[in-house]
Amino acid sequence: MPTDICALREGVPRPIARALQRALQRMPMDRPGTAAELLAALREMEATSAEPASAPPAQSIAVLSFENLSANRENEFFGDDIAEDIIGALTRVAGLHVAAKTSAFSFNGKHDVLATIGETLHVVTVLQGSVRRAGTRVRITVQLVSVTDGYHLWSERYDRELVDVFVVQEEITGAIAARLELTLRPPAVATEQASPAQVQAYDLITEGCSYLANRGGAVIHARAAFERAFAIDPDNALAYALLGDAMRINAQYGFISANEGLRLGKAALERALELDPDCAEAIGTLGMLSLNFDARPKLAIPLLERSLALGPRRANCVRATRTGV
Repeated sequence: MPTDICALREGVPRPIARALQRALQRMPMDRPGTAAELLAALREMEATSAEPASAPPAQSIAVLSFENLSANRENEFFGDDIAEDIIGALTRVAGLHVAAKTSAFSFNGKHDVLATIGETLHVVTVLQGSVRRAGTRVRITVQLVSVTDGYHLWSERYDRELVDVFVVQEEITGAIAARLELTLRPPAVATEQASPAQVQAYDLITEGCSYLANRGGAVIHARAAFERAFAIDPDNALAYALLGDAMRINAQYGFISANEGLRLGKAALERALELDPDCAEAIGTLGMLSLNFDARPKLAIPLLERSLALGPRRANCVRATRTGV
């Protein structure tokens, strides 16, 4: 057990001390698994009084994990990936309150009534969806539902080739925005049809994240998947960013040395930031490396805050965020 931080330095708030002690635990499974989890712990304040619950914003939405209707169970990760990207896109909608992915995905596999979901997530609408994938074809079905009466506000089905998957995500987001009579802010980069190489890299990234979600020895295979992804698509900043995270996790589990994890992880993250200076996944993982290996929390906290402010689609990895790797 690490020494009590409060015993070493006066004036450190107890919640901050607890968060730092957890980050310094010997076993990787006992440390915060994601940038979002660590930052939430660092920002935690003792509750002084209970405030009455307020009504949810009139324009608010939660995107639930998409149900996998494919025969292959690995496509569950593909469906979650689609839902996460839609969440990221919806954050660009002016005036729209979007429930955090971690909170929304906590209902995965559950059959709670919509009123309960709305009350828990503090939203008035919920986006539900399903994904059926067969070869290079994918069918995405979505429906926007009011949590107060269960009324279907809008629904649509998209049958596409996988090269169009990124376009479909923007179409869904735009349709929701139009239904809620909001304005979608233009994306920073114009949406274009994905190339075959980008689709292959997308699949490998999803595969790598599934390995990280399984923990244990499976994290070794995540490294290979991310390396194959950027070998196919050399300008894929996300592949490099997630490789950096895989190096961090491999070192935490003892599959590689801490020095090797830090060296290889930083090299991959630097390349990711060369390709995309605002890559939230890379910035967040740099923060985790600074905390777990460099023991520099003053450097880590601004990096983690910037990562979350940029609205990462994956907070250190699509699956790692949800499973706490």
